[in-house]
Amino acid sequence: MVILPACNGPKDAPAPAAAPVQAVAKETSPYEATNDLPADLFKPFPTYKDVTVQHVGRPRGVMREIWFISPAGTGFRELASYYQDELAKDGFRLSSPLMLAGRKTFSCQFTKDGRQGSVRIFPADTDKTRMSIDLMYEMPTQVDPRTVEVQEVFDVTGPGEVAQKGPNSNEETKRN
Repeated sequence: MVILPACNGPKDAPAPAAAPVQAVAKETSPYEATNDLPADLFKPFPTYKDVTVQHVGRPRGVMREIWFISPAGTGFRELASYYQDELAKDGFRLSSPLMLAGRKTFSCQFTKDGRQGSVRIFPADTDKTRMSIDLMYEMPTQVDPRTVEVQEVFDVTGPGEVAQKGPNSNEETKRN
């Protein structure tokens, strides 16, 4: 039998206090999935009152998808009219609006500032008294200034005559 000196200490000795755990702020990437609206969303973009963000997906190529859910009892036609009217009012160019009232679905595509997007509205899978709103949009292009070539500007109105003339500069000469 082996007796360790540390095991023979008093039984009622207080345990040493653990160092407090400090929360470390996690730096989030704009390319990770989240439930917060991303900064790359169109400014301004209309969102219906009291909708809840269900999920903001990570980008797929240049596209990103956001899922909203409406409050219980929100009418399908009310939502469809809201998005159709507010998008047009905020300067979005709408195309291909499609409303299927029997199925309570609406979809439309839009563009603004050269970026594309679409909105789809349909009954929620889990609660038919609510509507799902699926927004998919093209994220803005990120240009790294280090990769942009510097544009050179030349003085084209310098002193003196042109040193060389092009092949068609003499109107009297005819080509064979």
